[in-house]
Amino acid sequence: MTVLEITPASPEYPAMQRLRDEILRKPLRLSITPEDLEAESDQRHFVLIENESVIGCALMFPVSETEAKVRQVAIAESERGRGLGVFLMEELEKTARSDGFESILLHARATAVSFYEKIGYEIVSDRFIEVTIPHFAMRKPLE
Repeated sequence: MTVLEITPASPEYPAMQRLRDEILRKPLRLSITPEDLEAESDQRHFVLIENESVIGCALMFPVSETEAKVRQVAIAESERGRGLGVFLMEELEKTARSDGFESILLHARATAVSFYEKIGYEIVSDRFIEVTIPHFAMRKPLE
């Protein structure tokens, strides 16, 4: 199992977009649009690969000189419960730390807050609505 940084030209990119759409958008009756993809073209794309299949993904980009934002974290439904979300987040944190960032910010769905709290993230905002559902901003300092 490995985490790779990819680009829109990478062979894994279509599978990443299918996973994001299936896990993060279709349950909300939404779809990733070409405008969404264009807006995130300058963000870093990461995939979790096992047996040559994309089973997880996330995006990351700087929001300041000291903080990175992680978004669109998804693990294939059939692969959940194996610690893959923790593994993916640990790899993103290592990357952010090696790039000189001091913290990571993310917008967690209300249903995912407990997952992020277990791995050291703290709520730093009131509840807000994003893509039609409740979210909280969360932050973790990188040591």
